Amino acid sequence: GGKRGHVDSFQQFLDDLHTFWLRFGPEGDRPVVLFGQSLGALIALHYSAEHTEDLHSLVFAAGAFSLPEKLPSLKLALARLLLRFKPDTTFGNEIDPNCLSSDPDVVKAYLDDPYVHDRISVKLFFELVDRVNAAPEVASQVDRPGLFMHGAEDCLLPQRGTERIYTNWRGEPKELVIWPGMRHDLPNDRGCEQVFAKMTEWILKGTGVQAEQQTSEATA
Repeated sequence: GGKRGHVDSFQQFLDDLHTFWLRFGPEGDRPVVLFGQSLGALIALHYSAEHTEDLHSLVFAAGAFSLPEKLPSLKLALARLLLRFKPDTTFGNEIDPNCLSSDPDVVKAYLDDPYVHDRISVKLFFELVDRVNAAPEVASQVDRPGLFMHGAEDCLLPQRGTERIYTNWRGEPKELVIWPGMRHDLPNDRGCEQVFAKMTEWILKGTGVQAEQQTSEATA
């Protein structure tokens, strides 16, 4: 419930994710790999710091680990004022759909999707700013393997954010992949097959699932 595009605290995202985890999380000792895309990557990062023991590793795609290159100064000043008096006021998020994917069908689907919400509240914006600024320090606390991916042609969020989190990441092994010619929405851009192939290879190798399957087949 609540107003679309607004939260009182970023912690609500983490609490919701943990509630989902408690309800649907795996039983036993099966390895869990947490995947996060864009804002989901920022949520996954902060969640992993609070619940490291529950996770085997993490995969990040075009993480929201940096702020947009240009923030309108007038709108920013107005937002700071509204934060004090009416924090649930919403503004357009100014996302250019063409930054998401080079596939025109994906862009059209985004524009036609009735569930896409293109507004963000003042409170949510500043909550995100705080969490983005804290992200490098948080990354230095997470002792788990990590795969970090970003599109070289992402015009929504610069790859420097992903590169900084990768550099600060405490866990090993860790790997950084910058995909040439790809934009923000890696799972839905042209060339996404190679992205999924990389993720699959990295996860199977890291968790040992592939080795277990091969051993089972050999002894069958």
